[in-house]
Amino acid sequence: MHEASKEWKNQRITAIIGLFSTLLILALIALAKSQKHNVCNALLTLVISPFGAVFLIIMVISLMYHGAIGMKIIIEDYVTKPRTRRMFTNLIFLFSYFIIGILSLTIVTVHIKHAIAS
Repeated sequence: MHEASKEWKNQRITAIIGLFSTLLILALIALAKSQKHNVCNALLTLVISPFGAVFLIIMVISLMYHGAIGMKIIIEDYVTKPRTRRMFTNLIFLFSYFIIGILSLTIVTVHIKHAIAS
């Protein structure tokens, strides 16, 4: 498969996953908020539930990867020097993986700390 068509397909898949996971998380926050929680408590309730934590991690991964693919395409279109293009593309993906790792570890840590405290 040609790389451009692979990126096109991955861009669409991550957009769909990101959309549905974001809508699900917003619905879960609205549900928690309707039970007289403020937004911070609603987010904490979401993170400490296994279902919510998994969907938060899925949302972070899909949206960060989606953004990285989009930035890669922009860089390929507008940066003319191959070496500079490669450097910026690598930095974008490195930054995305770093953010995915930090946010996923944060979600898992909060989830585990709450499980131990309970």
